[in-house]
Amino acid sequence: MTLVSTERRVENEVIRAEVDSTTYLPQEEMKKVARRLTELSFGCPIGNSPCGQIDEIVREYSDKNVFVAIPYSNYRYENTIREVLTKGTLLAKVAKDKITSQIILCKICKEMRKCSYGIMDISRNTANVIYELGLMQSLGKKCAILLSTSKRMLCERPTDLQGIENVTYRSYKTLKRKLARWLIDNVQESDISALKEYL
Repeated sequence: MTLVSTERRVENEVIRAEVDSTTYLPQEEMKKVARRLTELSFGCPIGNSPCGQIDEIVREYSDKNVFVAIPYSNYRYENTIREVLTKGTLLAKVAKDKITSQIILCKICKEMRKCSYGIMDISRNTANVIYELGLMQSLGKKCAILLSTSKRMLCERPTDLQGIENVTYRSYKTLKRKLARWLIDNVQESDISALKEYL
């Protein structure tokens, strides 16, 4: 049995939660686990304690949700990413899809916590996307890190990300193919046969 544990210091007491990561849990059980781990995981990035969004996070959490972090404007590949996720019967969660009156970072963090996976395009070296990648990694969620190799978008990766494997692409066609392959290899909840047919 492999135990995944998390702990959080609350006042002078350490609270622990343990989950057997080798066992697949039904959706309702996973929601309970997600709630507990969300309550105990990392602190609020903007200093709110406790998080006031936990009920919504647990209610909308799904293993098929994928958080997508992309440059906010003039980004040409958003529809391509959505198309590949749809083919794999996964749901893209993009923060800009939901308009709220709350602090943007709180909204982004809440949407991330509803997801099991992430797709982050760091091609433009956009500070927001890099920050969101860091938040996803702190939550322990697998992320496809997209990086364009076209000269028009090529940028130097931040030092801390240079050792991490990327999903490189040069065109819509290569992005579709490589992202679908990443989903097949990393997302057990995706429709693998549909993605293979798509390839």
